[in-house]
Amino acid sequence: MTDQPQIGKGAVALAVDDDNLICRLVKAILETAGYTVFTASSRDQALKTLGVIKPSLLLLDVELGNDNGYDLCRYIRHAYPDISPMILFVTSRKTSDDVKKALDAGGHYFVMKPFSPEGLLDAVAKGLIAKRRAAKQAQQPV
Repeated sequence: MTDQPQIGKGAVALAVDDDNLICRLVKAILETAGYTVFTASSRDQALKTLGVIKPSLLLLDVELGNDNGYDLCRYIRHAYPDISPMILFVTSRKTSDDVKKALDAGGHYFVMKPFSPEGLLDAVAKGLIAKRRAAKQAQQPV
């Protein structure tokens, strides 16, 4: 068995960013990789969408107007225990503190804006690997 992640292949993704251009760009990139992509421009829209779909991939911006992606990530992990998407933070902020906050909130990977299509897909692949490793570690007895 290979550790290469299967990107897309009919999986569902939700991109949450208050910048409509970023949402459209992420949607176009992920759709070419085989994802069905939904977008939301706010926390409220994201939560309404999560009431209808169960994405396997969630892309969150850190800055969401009056909200932030870290808090939204923590809320989703708590309020929606029946879904377990790979969470990728997509943001222009990338200090070591930002990365730590993303991982502590329940994220699996972090990609910095601006990104190329290849860079985003690579980040998704690396995030899937990180999620698989975390799941394996959680199953191992201590």
